[in-house]
Amino acid sequence: MTNKQVHAALQDFHRAEIVKLFWIAASLSTSELEDALIEMDDIYIKNCFPEIYESQHFEKWRSNCELTEGLTHFDKYGFLAEVHIPHAFNFVYHEGEPSKWEVSSGMKRIDYVYAETTEDLIKEVEKVAESAFQDFMRKDKERQKP
Repeated sequence: MTNKQVHAALQDFHRAEIVKLFWIAASLSTSELEDALIEMDDIYIKNCFPEIYESQHFEKWRSNCELTEGLTHFDKYGFLAEVHIPHAFNFVYHEGEPSKWEVSSGMKRIDYVYAETTEDLIKEVEKVAESAFQDFMRKDKERQKP
């Protein structure tokens, strides 16, 4: 996939944006990666790195700000991305399917994805963007109920 194709794909994924991207193999010793891991809520660690989260060492690594130890222990040298998905609302439906909606540039859902390759990373971004969109749509339907 070319960079231009990635850009087009992200637009198709409900305007998802990769706001931070770490190639762990190349940034393992940086404070920026460690800071990003520290800032991640446990649910994101669990989703991106289930082996680390379920490890007997997780609490020690977390409390000592040494989550990069978990990355090396479990050979996680791929790509970690912070993804922002714009909030969708005011859906209009045609035959039960959304035909148009508004998107907020100021309100975004934040998620994190991990993958070993850039191709797989884009697939993971697509999954979280679609999941967020379905959640926005479900909440909007609930809001529109009389």
